[in-house]
Amino acid sequence: MEQSVRQTRAEGEARIEARLLTATGETIPYEFISKRIVDGGETVGRAGLGWDISERKRYEKRIERQNERLEHFAEVLSHDLRNPLTVAQGHLKLLNQTGDEGHYEKSKRALSRMENLISDVLTLAQSGKRISLSEYETTDLETIAEDAWVLIQKGQATLDVDRTRRVEADASHLQ
Repeated sequence: MEQSVRQTRAEGEARIEARLLTATGETIPYEFISKRIVDGGETVGRAGLGWDISERKRYEKRIERQNERLEHFAEVLSHDLRNPLTVAQGHLKLLNQTGDEGHYEKSKRALSRMENLISDVLTLAQSGKRISLSEYETTDLETIAEDAWVLIQKGQATLDVDRTRRVEADASHLQ
């Protein structure tokens, strides 16, 4: 409150947020606005108004959480798209260097994976729904791992999957 008075004296008006202790002992976010009252060029007083901004603060917190989730989603999507793009670029480079047509097919699969990811994201965004566990189905882990394995450059690595494993998932998202 003192800050508001000092600012009003210096600038003619002030707007501040503070924590207000209510008569019931609850602390709530409050906004104060004050203005200088002038008569004939002379300050004759100050007027102020304050109100509870609890609802606005709850809304701002919700927006902040949504923005954090959106930022995380963008990071994940960027990563998920970058992987098949890198694979496609690598195989196109190898195709150019070696002429081996097998690299063309691998690039094509990687680009197809990107297209599927983009399609899935657009469908999800347009539906306005969240992904829920009820939309998952029992999925064969071996098939998903092998489909993902085809998209990556393996070098000397090998894939060993427990053929009996099944998971509850959206196969496209899991891959």
